[in-house]
Amino acid sequence: MGMDKPRSKWHAAFVWALRMDLWKYRNVLEFVEEHRLTVEPMRIDLLVIKKREDAVIEKSIARAFRRHNIMEYKNPRVGVSVNDFHKAISYVFQYIFSDKNDAGADDVTFTFVAGRYARGLFEYIERVWGCKISAVASGVMATRIGPIPFQFVESRSLSEEGGLWLSSLNFGVGADKLERVAEAFPEEGAAGGADGLSAYMRAVANANPEAMKEVFTEMRKKDTLYKILIDTDFARDMISEGEARGEARGEVKSALNIARRMLTGGLSVEDVLRFTGLSREQLREGTAGN
Repeated sequence: MGMDKPRSKWHAAFVWALRMDLWKYRNVLEFVEEHRLTVEPMRIDLLVIKKREDAVIEKSIARAFRRHNIMEYKNPRVGVSVNDFHKAISYVFQYIFSDKNDAGADDVTFTFVAGRYARGLFEYIERVWGCKISAVASGVMATRIGPIPFQFVESRSLSEEGGLWLSSLNFGVGADKLERVAEAFPEEGAAGGADGLSAYMRAVANANPEAMKEVFTEMRKKDTLYKILIDTDFARDMISEGEARGEARGEVKSALNIARRMLTGGLSVEDVLRFTGLSREQLREGTAGN
């Protein structure tokens, strides 16, 4: 099975990444996925509830958190548009005025997480809304819309301290960084469930197939991580693909041994290619120096 099948579940991967980056604060944060705002199918991607108001969160992605924190995620291929911003304001006020919670305007924050820098949106907010947007940390921009803190997290620009898992949920991530993701996996991480981890690994692998192939062997050495992964479709696909690559390498090696004997026996290159099924390049590289 190719590593681009099945498709990435970006939102599930995002929720897992945020849980891992905020693992230290798991006892004071509650994660509510696809929180329904109305009777109609209008849902918030993720609602993070801060269970203790006095809890101090040092991570830059969550430093501004209040009691109720609305988060919307855009995968790395998609930017945040002006229309997305208008929807966000709508979500905030529908949430505040909902009779399903006791949130006031001073209890709520809103955060966009995306892989792209939203320059056009920032210019629009400053020009039309008169709200100055400032960088408060690497990859984190912030402003206020009335009393509501708004954050824009450009995940690819986050520092590893600010969000290793989120920053790795992007294209162009190297094997060395993915190794650090595996090393950072908390021993208690099984509590997060295999589905979220599998979705995260699948999305990262689809975006960075060669890097994931390189680092998956190292991931298999980390007992806690691998025990969760082993029963997932992601791990089965990776193992099957690795076995297929190994079998293919073995078949080529065997064909080259036969080709060398054929050439020594006087057969022409064209006959050797026809009988072994090797490509001309494989034969040239496999017999170089002989």
